[in-house]
Amino acid sequence: MTKQSPNDSVQRLRQMHDQLAQAYGPQHWWPAKSPFEVILGAYLTQNTSWKAVEVSLGNLRKADALSIVGIRNLSVDKLRELLAQSTERHDTTRGPFLSVNACAALAQLIRGAVCAQR
Repeated sequence: MTKQSPNDSVQRLRQMHDQLAQAYGPQHWWPAKSPFEVILGAYLTQNTSWKAVEVSLGNLRKADALSIVGIRNLSVDKLRELLAQSTERHDTTRGPFLSVNACAALAQLIRGAVCAQR
């Protein structure tokens, strides 16, 4: 068996996507109003439910901060406040936990900084 180059794999995946899109049309499976909202929603759903993420996205929308520029203009504390619904988790051994690090990392990523691994 010959090994495919990464370029061949990308082309094959694109071809499969195009065939499925042509056969089934747009699926509208991700309820977002912009590509940025899709990316942010995907990031936030890594640790919580979609329902919680919807609340956080709504908070950002109300604060007129649901954009790269909007989030760049927020302090980490304000970002943490707006995203609290989707960054809170309950650890049965330690109780409720608000991920300050997650909010700080998101702020750094959006500002173009490189986040250090902990």
